[in-house]
Amino acid sequence: MDFNEDFNNWLTAALTEDIPDDVAAFHFNLYESAGDDEIRFGIDLVGTGSFDLEDDDWACEEVWTPEQRMLYIPLEASGTEWEACLSCMKSLVQNYLNTVQGPAEKLKSGAAVGIGFVDGDIELAWQR
Repeated sequence: MDFNEDFNNWLTAALTEDIPDDVAAFHFNLYESAGDDEIRFGIDLVGTGSFDLEDDDWACEEVWTPEQRMLYIPLEASGTEWEACLSCMKSLVQNYLNTVQGPAEKLKSGAAVGIGFVDGDIELAWQR
């Protein structure tokens, strides 16, 4: 199984969980990982209680996290530079959002879907 399949399976499993009504938007946090030569980055998903295009702090207001919050990204999928990782993961999220699956519609039930590195800028993968 390749990482695209792993990502889609992880995200589908997360989105089939009960998501509270107070989730206003979703955000994918990217992290630098430590201690493994084969993994440089990780990604997780949170549901947030608000969305504000003018204030990136909306992504910090977590009101929901899936049971398996984090997925580690193998080096061959992320590359070694954060810019390449962000671009690759944003593309995976957008591809998922463009599917007709029910779980993808759950992501679109909020005001927006953001992605970005913790303590970095947020890019929108989708906005209502």
